[in-house]
Amino acid sequence: MEKNIMNGKKGFTFVATIFAVIILGIVATSVITITSTFVKREKEEELIYRLTVVREALKTYRTKTKRYPSHLDELVTNKHIRNFCLIDPITNKEWEVVNADFKEGLGIKDIHTKNDDSAIKLKDGRKVKLNEW
Repeated sequence: MEKNIMNGKKGFTFVATIFAVIILGIVATSVITITSTFVKREKEEELIYRLTVVREALKTYRTKTKRYPSHLDELVTNKHIRNFCLIDPITNKEWEVVNADFKEGLGIKDIHTKNDDSAIKLKDGRKVKLNEW
C-alpha cells in the first residue's frame, strides 16, 4: 500500500494560509486606526486655524465698526475672512455662534464648534472638548 506524502503538506499550507490571513487582518486594522487618527488630528488642526481666523476677524470688525456683526456673512462681505472659514471643518456645518449681551451691543461676539467630542491631544498635553476652544 502506498502512503500519500502530500497529506501533511496540505495541512501545513492550510495552517500557513490561516496564519497569513490573521496577520493581514491585524495589519489592516492597525492601518485603519492610524489613518483615522491622522484624519481626526488634521481636522482638529484645521478647526483651530479657522477658529483663530474668525475670532481675529470678529475682533477687527468690532474695532473698526464699534459693533459686533449681526451675521458671520458680514465678515465675508467686508473682506475680513474668506467664505470657507464660515464652515466648521469637523461638522461641515455653520459654527455655533455666541451672541453678545445687551450691555456689549447686540451681535456675534464668538463662535464654537457644535461637536462635543474630545480632542485627541493638545500640544501642551491637555485633553479638552472640541467646543471649549
